[in-house]
Amino acid sequence: MHGGVHCEGGGSRGAKPFWLADAPFEKRVRIEMRRVELKPSTESREPKASEASGPMDDGETIAQISGVWVQRDGAHYLRHAGEWEQSGSTYLEDSSAGFARGVADLAEDGGGEGDQTIWKIEPSQLTMIRHGIVRWNLRFRESMTTNCTAFFGDAPMPVRVTTRQLWAVIEANRGCVQVAWDAQFGEDAQSARLQLRFWESD
Repeated sequence: MHGGVHCEGGGSRGAKPFWLADAPFEKRVRIEMRRVELKPSTESREPKASEASGPMDDGETIAQISGVWVQRDGAHYLRHAGEWEQSGSTYLEDSSAGFARGVADLAEDGGGEGDQTIWKIEPSQLTMIRHGIVRWNLRFRESMTTNCTAFFGDAPMPVRVTTRQLWAVIEANRGCVQVAWDAQFGEDAQSARLQLRFWESD
């Protein structure tokens, strides 16, 4: 557990701290990503405790990458560069050039050079914004289904996501977000749970 952020067994019940500073800021952070593939949900949209809110377990993929944390207009943004390696075990870090621009600015102006991922964190919504060869703007809202179009180069693909669980804990120098979903990427189905932990870097 990095930076003392409590993530395990967070669940969707009860209030979670969602800290906001008095003024906008930008910080360099380390981001840890933990992902577990889940069995597709065939029941109600209420997540099972053993799946959607249980501890990350065997079969998880873990990676770390440097990024930028920005707060602006009542939301937190995380931005990082790079792609998963084919092994899925680590993250490939691109050049840090352009990191000094705010993540929110990148989200608005269409991104800089290379592949970029932005996570917009709000109390009841998580938005994943991708720029680069793969582009999309995907929203997660607990117990809701959202749709978007992903572009792989110039090829469009419909994406449909039902969010099984979403919660965030944000503190002054660290945070954690957990989301679980059932998704349809074109003809391919996917069910997974993802934790994003982040903390200020030196």
